Amino acid sequence: MASDYSRRRVFRLTSAAVAGTSVAALAGCSSLGLGRTCELHHEVLDGDSSYGGTELAYAELSDRAKELFRKALKQDSYVVPYRGGNAPPEFSYSDEASAYIIDYEGTNYTLMTYTSQGCTVG
Repeated sequence: MASDYSRRRVFRLTSAAVAGTSVAALAGCSSLGLGRTCELHHEVLDGDSSYGGTELAYAELSDRAKELFRKALKQDSYVVPYRGGNAPPEFSYSDEASAYIIDYEGTNYTLMTYTSQGCTVG
């Protein structure tokens, strides 16, 4: 039969292991707003680029995608914190940039999207 001291020690070790696991799980990108905040990056390059990319018509983008594109176009780049559900479905975000050629008002622009290191969205 275990003594009270042994039971307390096992409880403390178990609690520490659970707490350590929780911290490790929260260290990455979380759509729940826990842990490190992921950032959605958007950069606009004039014209078609050598990156290629998916061709998208501005008129066919979702309202959220239009908003992010316009802000990035106006400022050359635009960063927004990721909150579950605020990434437009047309764009992908990861450590490696994704390229999109967007036809906007008769001009082609290359939009590059990526996220903070270690996060993947969309």
